[in-house]
Parts: sequence; structure tokens; C-alpha cells
Amino acid sequence: MQLQGPQWKERLRWCQRAIEWIRAADPNHLINGSISWLVGHPDHDEAMSAFMPAWDVIGVEASFETVPEINRVTVPLMKGRRTAVMVGLETYFYQPDIVLRWRGYRAVLNRAAGVGLCPSGMLESRPEKVNFLRGLNAELRSLAPVITDRPPSEPVTCDTEQVETLQRPHEGKLYVLAARGTQGAGPLKVAFRPPAGKRDSIVRVLFEGRTIQPTAAGYEDQFATPRAVHAYEVGQ
Repeated sequence: MQLQGPQWKERLRWCQRAIEWIRAADPNHLINGSISWLVGHPDHDEAMSAFMPAWDVIGVEASFETVPEINRVTVPLMKGRRTAVMVGLETYFYQPDIVLRWRGYRAVLNRAAGVGLCPSGMLESRPEKVNFLRGLNAELRSLAPVITDRPPSEPVTCDTEQVETLQRPHEGKLYVLAARGTQGAGPLKVAFRPPAGKRDSIVRVLFEGRTIQPTAAGYEDQFATPRAVHAYEVGQ
């Protein structure tokens, strides 16, 4: 059922009643979203609250530079159930690569259970942009086992609120995905500090072909511009 258009709220109530019947008959039934993106732009943050936590999976479409605020809007509504929010990020020919990469990581940092990089029809004459999206798709796919792992019991600390992180221990290493926000201008040096009593041995900056040699105090890196993203694999 398509849940867009002027009567979407009425159709939503029908679906919610049907979901009650389905769950009564089969509590383990996986209830997916509708045939189109359930929550379209530009008001996806407000609309998401209507779909929590009735569905097990919903899709959210986002355009331009927006990223759905899953942590802020939907997590408080889940109350014992978790709805997986799949985010489709529509892209446009005029968006710089740094914006496209930042939106993908921001969705993950904001608790998206899946990310779709959706080329707009405007990209038909931009093969270089499509190729970049293919590479970004591979990048995020390679991190899937990390992203879906559990958070660390003792996280790394970051010395600025301008950088948001997602941290996951995985197969003996700690992975730190870090994205700078949109505020400020120019380079920003950021320090990452391990928990007390721990010391990192080596830090690989994934997808950039470089390493950082940490000290007892942790490691530092530069975020050249707003929306810069780095993915760290930390040996401990």
C-alpha cells in the first residue's frame, strides 16, 4: 500500500489495524514497509513518528543534503521494539563528492539500519558521479559487519563536538567512523583519546591509504573542511 498523498494518515490507520491482526496471529511475522518510500521528503522527521513502532522495517527518502534524524526522532518512540529505518539518499549532479560521502556516513551514524545511494535521473550524463557512488556503495558495504556490531563498553573520546562518531569493536580491533558537521570553516585538528589504561598500537585510516602512529595519549587527525569523514581501524 502506498502511504503518500493527502489521505496517507487514514490509510495508515487501516494498516495499523491490520498489523494488530497479523501480530495476534503470528508474533514473529516481519512487517515491512509499503511499496514506495513510506516517509518521503521534506517532512520525514515529523512523519517517522507515525510509523513507530508498528512496522519492523520502514523506508525513508531524503533529498538534497538532508539526513533523517533517527536518533532524535524515532529512537525515543521504540519503547522495547526496534524499527529498522532504511534510508534512501537521492543524489544530484551538482552535489560534491564530499557531500555524498558525508550523507552516507551521517545516516549510519544516525542509526540507519541500511543506506541506499539513489542516483537521480540527472546523473545519466555524469558517469564519473555514478562511478563515485559505486565506490561509496562498496565502501559502506565493506563496513556492514562493523556497523551492525555492538557498541564498545568503553568508548574513545573526541575533543570536539563538531565531530560525531560511531564506534564498534570487531574481531579484535576498534573501528571509529567520524564525521565533521557543517559548522565552521577551514581545517580542524581533532584528538581521539582511548579509555584510561588502554593504549592503541596502530591506526589505519581506511579508504585513504595512510596510517597514524598513536601515542599514549591517543591519536590526532585533521578534518580539512566541514562534512569531512574519516574511518579508523584501531589496533589495541
